[in-house]
Amino acid sequence: MVLQSNTLRRINKPAVYSECCNASPIHEQPTICFKCGNESTFYNPNGPTMTLEEYRAEKMSNNDSRFDIDLKFGKVYEDVLSKVLTDKTIEVKSERDIWKSTGNIAIEYMSRGNLSGIATTEADWWAHFLVDNDEIRGIIMLPVPELKAKIKKMKELGIAIETDGGDDNTSRLVLLPLTKIFYTKGELI
Repeated sequence: MVLQSNTLRRINKPAVYSECCNASPIHEQPTICFKCGNESTFYNPNGPTMTLEEYRAEKMSNNDSRFDIDLKFGKVYEDVLSKVLTDKTIEVKSERDIWKSTGNIAIEYMSRGNLSGIATTEADWWAHFLVDNDEIRGIIMLPVPELKAKIKKMKELGIAIETDGGDDNTSRLVLLPLTKIFYTKGELI
């Protein structure tokens, strides 16, 4: 299934935090920090988004590892996820139960003699749900080109296994060990 969603909206009013303690202002005195009682400047973490390059520059010039910088970094990736979910197409697959005993996820690339699945998707992203007893236990989500590159490299290294599967064993699948999707022989792939 390919999912395209344009419905993600932020509905909460953004909070503001003091630069001194990352605390809320006193309600009656909006320039006073609730935590320390001192006058402070307040910032909105949901304000303008910092780019990754801006975050790195600010982090390099600020050695005290302040929470506000890490909060801004987190906001960058909230915005990235929001854009993926609203502006990109996502191929959604689910892996039911058996992944717990095998430690693998199965990626289909052929069905009934025709290319399918990862080989034919036009989606930007691949989301693979790990389901156990009808409960979502996790989601592995990768850009499709990156997943294809990982499959190729894992096959070359003998880590990924090709097998028949699916309905009546009419599909060709590649089995990817969950523990190796992001690391192989100590290297990020």
